[in-house]
Amino acid sequence: MPESHIHEVRGETRANMRALKTKHLLEAVDTYEKLGLAELREKFPRFGHSVGSQKLYFENKGPFSHRILIALAFSLQDPRQTRLTPEHFRGVEERNHLLTIKGFHLVHEAKK
Repeated sequence: MPESHIHEVRGETRANMRALKTKHLLEAVDTYEKLGLAELREKFPRFGHSVGSQKLYFENKGPFSHRILIALAFSLQDPRQTRLTPEHFRGVEERNHLLTIKGFHLVHEAKK
């Protein structure tokens, strides 16, 4: 049985980044690029707008909302499991996990 994409940390339900398979994350990158952020916000309506000046990219693709990208990857990995919501994320811990995967990087963009 695959490891759950949700686990409990100090009494909070969190995204279990150890359970995320790289192949589904890369599939999510392609799906995100194909559908675009506006359509993905319809599929994951509880995720708000990213307002940070640091943008997440994978190689030459992006920028990505790391929370929507991770939620999409988990939904591709196991569509039967409960979808992740913003409440499953805390701070930048999950984004920092993505940065450990070859190809992901942050770009600081000046606010307009």
